Amino acid sequence: MFLYTTFNPYGLAPLPIAFSQVFSMILIGISGGIAFKTNMICRDPSGSRAGLKTRPYIAMVIFAFVLTLIYDLLTNLAVAYTLGSFIPVMVAAIPFSLIHISSNVAIFVVLTPVLFKLAKMENR
Repeated sequence: MFLYTTFNPYGLAPLPIAFSQVFSMILIGISGGIAFKTNMICRDPSGSRAGLKTRPYIAMVIFAFVLTLIYDLLTNLAVAYTLGSFIPVMVAAIPFSLIHISSNVAIFVVLTPVLFKLAKMENR
């Protein structure tokens, strides 16, 4: 994210926005690492009980929702701070945030089986 923010073809974002983008991605990366290392997400959903089959997908939905919400909130707050108008920026950000959150939830759920395959390959 630092490289994207720094070498964006539209130019460097103002520092509060650049900082919020990089900091948000650091939080997301740390969260993913903790989830993987603690086996929070990467449990094989082929267990015999139905609850175990849906548990990783529910966890992925929660991760996608919460982490995308944090990213959008921090970056939109930085934009509002930079522009000096809190309410208009935050209201204008709602449609994009809803699309961003719902698309990330869908992507996380669709890619969950791929995550399990990669985790199995790593364990070999």
